[in-house]
Amino acid sequence: MTHDSNAILLKAWLLKHYNKLSKVLDEVTVNREESILGSLRHIIDTEEDAGILVPVVRAYFRIKRAHLVDCRPLFEVATTEKYAVKEALLEVLGYDRMVPTSEEQERIINTFFHFGQGLDLRSRTDPRYGLAAACAGWDPVLVKPFLLHCLHLPDAPLKHVASKALKQQYTKLRGTK
Repeated sequence: MTHDSNAILLKAWLLKHYNKLSKVLDEVTVNREESILGSLRHIIDTEEDAGILVPVVRAYFRIKRAHLVDCRPLFEVATTEKYAVKEALLEVLGYDRMVPTSEEQERIINTFFHFGQGLDLRSRTDPRYGLAAACAGWDPVLVKPFLLHCLHLPDAPLKHVASKALKQQYTKLRGTK
């Protein structure tokens, strides 16, 4: 992308052109275009449509982090009350096999231990799916209570990744970005 990335992104967002938005997000993420972070944050703060929020949050997290240990963007954005934002942050942890520090692992587990409970999840996977998958590479002592908890939830994909993570084995996750 060029210096027009912000303008193209914002136009695609405002017009709800999902395919164009997805294409722009893929390019700016691959190129780690930090100049786009302000626009992405604006969308995160103002958008309500989960179909737009999820890929925007993923791109923001991936561009803003310095490496696969850096969870600062997660903590920065996780303060929102938007369900889709939090779910997207957890997806990035799992899909990218991020391994934060032990202190951050504990903080993430404590923050998201009960995330999504009480919601009707019959038509979707539990939002902790990505987090459970990431736990395969985390401190086994810290994550064990969370993963055991996941095994007792009524979500087959979550149970599968949690059981593998308890054995410190990564799972090939369902198709998404």
